[in-house]
This record gives sequence, structure tokens and C-alpha cells, in this order.
Amino acid sequence: MARLIGEKPTYPGEIEFYEFAMREIPDYVYVMFNVEFNDGIRIREADAILLVPHIGVFVIEIKACSYIFVKQGQILMLSSPLIDPRPYRPKQLLELRNITRQHIWEKFHVTPFVYEIHCFPRAKSNEEAKEELAKAFGSELVFFAEDLVDCDEFMLKLNVCRMQMNKLSGDKNRYCDLTDTMAHNMYKYWETGMDNPARPSKPPFVFLSYNRLNLQVAEELKAELENRGIFVWKAPEDVPLSENYLPEEMKAIEACDSFLILLSSSSQESMEVRKEFDKAVELNKHIIPLRIQDIELNEYFTKAFTAIQHKDMFKLNSVIINDIERCIREHLDQ
Repeated sequence: MARLIGEKPTYPGEIEFYEFAMREIPDYVYVMFNVEFNDGIRIREADAILLVPHIGVFVIEIKACSYIFVKQGQILMLSSPLIDPRPYRPKQLLELRNITRQHIWEKFHVTPFVYEIHCFPRAKSNEEAKEELAKAFGSELVFFAEDLVDCDEFMLKLNVCRMQMNKLSGDKNRYCDLTDTMAHNMYKYWETGMDNPARPSKPPFVFLSYNRLNLQVAEELKAELENRGIFVWKAPEDVPLSENYLPEEMKAIEACDSFLILLSSSSQESMEVRKEFDKAVELNKHIIPLRIQDIELNEYFTKAFTAIQHKDMFKLNSVIINDIERCIREHLDQ
């Protein structure tokens, strides 16, 4: 049984999807109905949202029609033979995906894949309509009444969509895996409904400073920490499309709880790393220096770390990761 956020829905169509979720979907999945987003101008509402660990976030458009078909190239919905069919135009679904993605970034500083689902819990399958929906809205995730029966088939379809999106994304580093911890923290945030979620609803947010020659180490460290529910900001994937690097890096340093710096022969000579470090010092950030090569620190960093203990991390292992995690979390508790 999936974990429900908020109250049981009362709208036709939503009730059928709710019953399927409560009966079939595994308990590690979180489902919420009628989620409101206030962008400062108006309130937008999503019929339902699924948080599926290790697959992604799904924004769902639910329609209670009994039939859906294509006529003269138009997708039509019919609720009753006595009522004229209405065109199906989910104009807001793509917009809601973008709003959801932005909302998750602002609250949690992560960018999981966000997908869209077109759901018709009372209608029988129509392959022509599915094909038209895929062409019109770019979504392969269309569910009819018979698709809301078997949990394995439902979850497999979500995972297939994830794999397809990974291939099409172009930049696999731009999106992160929605771990169990991340999904739980989002669930706790939405459940409480707080405007500014208190910890631990909002997980630790860490800025990772490194030189591009140490990219592999940086990626491994980020993956290890995010699997433990610590959200790591790392260029280039966390720099929004078309934005300049430096201003975005400075904003992320201002927002971070801890500043992790990887010290190597290349990073200690890097002007970009030095600018990031100077900003962290200026803002009195919690700094965690990690020496990833057996080197003598240059004069600049030797002086900078006179009063700050660094740690050697020549090879990643659970002992070192435990120590880094403890250091980050203990700082938040102070």
C-alpha cells in the first residue's frame, strides 16, 4: 500500500486511482492528491503526484471520462452518451512538471527527473488515443482502467520511461537519483505543509569545490553523500541551462550549510577553487577540507588551514564517508 499524503480524494477518477494506489502500489512510494503550488501570482493545482524512489517524480493528470478517442485528429473525451464529447487538452501538465521541478529545487536543492502521466481510470484502452497523446504531448505514460490492475506492470512502465528519458536527456549529470531518503524528506515536507521546512525535512545542503581534473573523485563523493540524504551542489550539472557559472556558484555557496573542498595539486592552484573558497570564508561557512592527494599545501592554503583541521581522503571508504556525514550533521545540530 502506497503512503498517502493528505486526505483521501473525493473527485471521480481520483477515487479509482487512489484505490489502486492503496491496494497495489508498494509502500515505498508516496502519493499525494490535489497538490497546490503558489508561485506568487496564482495557485496551480496538480491532480496527483507520485514520489517513486530510484525512478523519479510523476505529475498526474486524472480525467474521469468513460471513453477517449480520436476524431479528425483531435483527442476527445466522453463521460456519457448523453453529453457531447470534450477535447482533451492538458495545457497545464507540462507547466506543472516545470513548477514541480523548480519547487523541489528551491526546497531541497535536488533535480530528480519529473515526468507526466495521463490517467483515465474509468476508460478502456484506446491505442490510437495513446499514440496521439504521445505525439501531441511527448508522453508515453498513458494509463487506462486495465492499466491500473497489476502493480508490477505499472511500476515496470514507470521504470521504462525513466530509462528512455535517461537516454534522451543529453546530460545525464543534470538529473539526480531520487533516493529513498530524498523521497522521504519530500514526503515529510509536503505532509507538514510548512513554507520553510525545518530540519530534518530539509536535508543538509553541501557545496562541493573541486578542480575538473578531480572530477571522478567529486562524482563518487557526491553519489555517496546523496545516498545518505545529504544534497550536494556541484558544477556543472547544478548550474541552470544558459546561466553563467560564477554567479550561480556564489548563490549556491550563500545557501549551503557546509562547504566541502577537495585539495589536490591542481585544485590548490585553481583560481576558480580559490574564489569559491574565499567566498565561503567571507560568509563564515562551515568548511570541510579534504586532501585527496599526498601533497604539501601551498602557502595560501597552509595559512588558510592553520586553525582548521583537514582530513586525508586518498581513497573513498565507508569510514571516511561516515566521518564526513557526522561532521556535516553535527554542524547543523549546533
